[in-house]
Amino acid sequence: FFFNDTATTEIYTEQIVGSVRCVQETGVHGVKRELFVHLMQEPERKVRHFVSDAIGEIAGTLLSDAETINQSEWPDFIQTLFQYHGTNTTESFDGTLKILTNVLNYSWEMFQPHNNELFQLFKNGLEYNNADVKLSAIQAFTTWLSVLETKECKHYEQLLPSMLKAIVDLLNENEYQGQEALTSLCDMAESEPKFFKKNFSLLFQTIKEITQLKQIEDEGIKQLAIEIIVLIAERIPSLSLIHI
Repeated sequence: FFFNDTATTEIYTEQIVGSVRCVQETGVHGVKRELFVHLMQEPERKVRHFVSDAIGEIAGTLLSDAETINQSEWPDFIQTLFQYHGTNTTESFDGTLKILTNVLNYSWEMFQPHNNELFQLFKNGLEYNNADVKLSAIQAFTTWLSVLETKECKHYEQLLPSMLKAIVDLLNENEYQGQEALTSLCDMAESEPKFFKKNFSLLFQTIKEITQLKQIEDEGIKQLAIEIIVLIAERIPSLSLIHI
């Protein structure tokens, strides 16, 4: 289609951007099909994320102009996305979550009827035995919560323990990925502090555990963890140490 095995990352990027620009010329259906086909075959994570971003951009554009998904130019997108995840490979799981993170910024309303499917998708991702998938799940989960109303976020409170464990796992495995996960948690604390109210004691204990991890050499990571508690305490003063 427009990829080859010897292309550099820069060429991949240019080719993907070019494919998005030529959607009208080549036909929407062909571009959509070829992107998913390539995503299923791509072993390189960085390239896979480029393709996932391209799919998210295209889907977001095609869905955002329609009142319902059936009226859009990609009516089977959500079905295709869940089917792709159902291929049960680490690559497909990671790709599904990256696509979701991107498309939610455009057309999150289309996913509201799929709360149960999303709950299971996030749960499986957070508990998956792969650092890349865990990080992608954290980023997709926090993006989803950021677009929901506070009362709708309560449906997902049960996932916080899995998310906190995933963050600690990432910090133990890869300091850089762990920091990315903590940043997502910090963003969540800023946008939806009430989400942590029910499990604030567990959050506090997890942050305490993170600050005591001896293998973390970057003190900025520990400071970021502490900032999460401070953010929530500032937004919800009633959450004092008495409740811990």
